[in-house]
Amino acid sequence: MGEQSSPTMVEQEQRTAPSSKQQKPPLWIPRYVLGNWDESGPNKQSFLGHLYALRVLFLHRHTDHPEWPDVWAEALWEQGLDNELITPITSLGMHAWRLSGDLMSWSTLVGAGVREGWLPWRESHKS
Repeated sequence: MGEQSSPTMVEQEQRTAPSSKQQKPPLWIPRYVLGNWDESGPNKQSFLGHLYALRVLFLHRHTDHPEWPDVWAEALWEQGLDNELITPITSLGMHAWRLSGDLMSWSTLVGAGVREGWLPWRESHKS
């Protein structure tokens, strides 16, 4: 009635069972952001909220330069579009965009922005 597992079958199952120690590639899940039909982009806070949820590092606030977070939001939006991290989606009655969930690509973009200067980070000291 009940089948007995042979030692050979048990060994085969143990070898084919995935190990919890095996590295799995990260699963990049895209996010979607919506905007009003009469605006060219979504609300800045909505966009930054999605980046925050993706764990992208960005400038939240700067005491001496309160405008810098807005500069970051606009620059990341434009550069994200140019680098295809943000892609427009056809929609009816509103605008919609797909944000790549690839944290590595977003981090590379932020790093490039800081190095190249289009993302202000600190005062440049001129001699």
